[in-house]
Amino acid sequence: MLEALDWDWLSEGIPARIHGDLAANNAIVTPQGGFVLLDWRENFGGLDFGDVYYDLAKFRHTLWLSTENIDKGLFRVRIKGPRVSWTLRPSRLWRFRSPWDDFVLRRGYDARKVEVLSALIYLNIAALHGKSYNRLLYFMGKDFLARLIERG
Repeated sequence: MLEALDWDWLSEGIPARIHGDLAANNAIVTPQGGFVLLDWRENFGGLDFGDVYYDLAKFRHTLWLSTENIDKGLFRVRIKGPRVSWTLRPSRLWRFRSPWDDFVLRRGYDARKVEVLSALIYLNIAALHGKSYNRLLYFMGKDFLARLIERG
């Protein structure tokens, strides 16, 4: 699947000062109804800037995952021979996926690139987690990536 990706297209980013871990759990709502971002990265691979698409993709991937649901074990991965299935109770934020995708499009960003990078983020972070959760992330990433490649 990785060979099917256009890596030149994926690496055409927009350099900017970015958050580096833009996720719903790294934001707090202020009493005035605004929000403040927490846990900023000092640098991005040793650089003082990163890629806007990474932050867009990182935020999109957190709309699906809920730390609370993961901690409660509200997911399952079944492996039977060559067949794998997974289920997950999505985050309550998942309902904001369409508005997020609309936000990305309205600002002239490539929504497909954000989706592909989100799938790659699941694969990338899988190795950072425990045995059952890492399987979920790995197979979710593969599944989402396969569907995006199939869609063309």
